[in-house]
Amino acid sequence: MPSGWSKADIEFRIQSRSVLVVDDNQFMRKIVRNLLMNIRVREVYEAGAGIAGLDAIRTLGPDIVVLDWELPLLNGAEFVRIVRSPGVFPMPDFPIIMLSAHGERWRVLKAATRRQRVSAQAGLRPAPA
Repeated sequence: MPSGWSKADIEFRIQSRSVLVVDDNQFMRKIVRNLLMNIRVREVYEAGAGIAGLDAIRTLGPDIVVLDWELPLLNGAEFVRIVRSPGVFPMPDFPIIMLSAHGERWRVLKAATRRQRVSAQAGLRPAPA
């Protein structure tokens, strides 16, 4: 964030964002929702599956998605691949924060490699890690 922003500016920007939480575990959705509400994000939407998350992006138009890596049917990586496809999805540069309960090094490296490949395929530059 620009250094010229005041605390009030930052708080306003956080509070004015809407966030979609996509996770098949209801308890985890509740935890993430509570964390977001604690920093005063006013609009928090939820989806229990990847396909429902894609529909929610189209209908609700949230500013950010918090996405679980492990989802049934359409997992997090496939979800990102769809969103990052300009010919398939209307907003390919949509901000996504990926969550996972898995912290093994090989999984993190795999996710980082996939992120770079999917962004390159979509013609996008990945955000700095």
